[in-house]
Amino acid sequence: MTPRGEHRAFLAAAFALWLVFFVQAVNAPILLDDWFQLRYWRDHELGLTAIWAYARHNYFHYNPRIGEVFLAIVDGCRAIHLMLTPLVQLAVLPAVFVIAFGRWPRRTLRDLELLLVIQTLIWLVIPIPGIMYFYRPFATNYLWAFTITLALFVPYRLALAADSTTSRPWLAPIMLVLGWVAGMCNEHTGPTAMVAMAGFVYAAWRLRRLRVWMLAGMVGLYVGYPMLFLAPGQAVRYGGIATRDTPTRLLSERGITGCFAILRDFIFESRLGILVFVAAAVRYAITIYMRGDRIPAPPRRAVVEAIVLAAASVAIVVTLFVSPTATDRVFYASGVLLVAAFAVCAKHLFVERVVRRFVVGACIVVFGYHVVRFVETSVGVKAENEQRLAILRAARPGSIAVVPSYGYARRSRWHLGDDFQYYPWLRDYVGGELFDLARIDLDRRDRTEAARFVVTPGPVTHVPTYRELQSPWTRLSLAAQLGSRFTITAVGLFDDPRHRPLAVLDATPTGQRFVDGRPYDDALRGHFIRVQRTSLPTRLEAAYVIGCEQTQGVALVDGDDPLLPVDERYCRGPFTAILCEPDRCWVAGWY
Repeated sequence: MTPRGEHRAFLAAAFALWLVFFVQAVNAPILLDDWFQLRYWRDHELGLTAIWAYARHNYFHYNPRIGEVFLAIVDGCRAIHLMLTPLVQLAVLPAVFVIAFGRWPRRTLRDLELLLVIQTLIWLVIPIPGIMYFYRPFATNYLWAFTITLALFVPYRLALAADSTTSRPWLAPIMLVLGWVAGMCNEHTGPTAMVAMAGFVYAAWRLRRLRVWMLAGMVGLYVGYPMLFLAPGQAVRYGGIATRDTPTRLLSERGITGCFAILRDFIFESRLGILVFVAAAVRYAITIYMRGDRIPAPPRRAVVEAIVLAAASVAIVVTLFVSPTATDRVFYASGVLLVAAFAVCAKHLFVERVVRRFVVGACIVVFGYHVVRFVETSVGVKAENEQRLAILRAARPGSIAVVPSYGYARRSRWHLGDDFQYYPWLRDYVGGELFDLARIDLDRRDRTEAARFVVTPGPVTHVPTYRELQSPWTRLSLAAQLGSRFTITAVGLFDDPRHRPLAVLDATPTGQRFVDGRPYDDALRGHFIRVQRTSLPTRLEAAYVIGCEQTQGVALVDGDDPLLPVDERYCRGPFTAILCEPDRCWVAGWY
């Protein structure tokens, strides 16, 4: 192919990838955290004043990350979302390329192949590419955020890779702001970024290339990250989990085994990208061996660069050892740096044409598969989302709206899942706050039985809720209607592997048994359901907390009244306590 043909192919490929990202932006549904932004913009007009008020509130009272502000902006203006989001997603590639190779990509076929490998490996290495790229709250808080962090280091990488460095004093204020924004992005990437920044500045000083703009970027980063880490909102976010779960406490609780599990999880999530890289290395070795040559040693500089990038990737994972949250989404930055290390190695392997063709061919297939799955999923979810929104908008205020469950109901690599199904409390929020509805119900296409209380013998004019039963007067009223012997059981609330009955109230002539648990907050220890000791089951053998359709076994925290911990790290909403005896379980409280 001629240089002109390569130039055209490069631009066509860049436009095609931008078009994929644009289509995905057009089809982005409203899910989970997006609803909270819509609630804000319902009462505020988009503008700098409203954005500043939102950012200030978040910093002091909620999530201080600057990604939350980006999310508010793209959720507040569709035009901004369609314009900026695809560009940021596209910018990931040249930023990673510069960090890996110390230069901008050229419009050649060889660099296009490297960019294809980088993008494909990113989608393979990060655990949930469809969610990280196209679910706006994750995209702004992780993809946007780490792209900004990479952009901060791009000038340093270019300056140290070049033969000389110009002063460029005009760049100092830009780097100061960019460094501060990068510092405000993420708690788990900040420490590694600060160490890397110190390394770049020290290397520039040793090479006599240190410039004012380099120091400005460093100052911005070293100011921004402490502002994020020490923000007042950290004491409130997720129930103040960041201030309760201190680094020393987390290390103590996790131990060596728990920390190793986090590293193991990262390696496991990256396994597909690692397999592609190993296959390329094996193909390279076989090619050299079949030719009868010795495998040449890679350039020392490339080895050092790959090791440094891989070490930075692992360093971010190690930071998660002292992080309250170590779920799939926080592996994004580590995955991108690991791909950069692979890219450095791939350039060396691509000297062999057969290896280059093998890897590029495999990446074209994998890349195409991801694009098809991305677009197919987004189009389907968007149609379902629009249908659900149409029903909610048409519903009469104060009524109960029944909306269809999503066909794409389960969380996967491609989609977040049905937010109304995973987070039932969200239906109440959306219905009450955004559409003035009494309630939103799913059509329960999965035909699971709705949780309910059953009174035996019955019937009664009104089956009381658990909270109503916490009043002695309610229990006395039931006794007046039903006599001294009756029971209330719960159906469809707790999936017990041993199929024990789930009791709520058991009345006999000798008295009533009712387990009374209520919300309890401790500023240092967190959220709990506190069960009155006098109501505790006598033969207790297991305890559970149910929240957001997830059941977790828990250990009671002993005290004057036992406490069941409520973990809002991964789930926010209503929680129900369950205490089990050998022959039956009890509904034991709520939060």
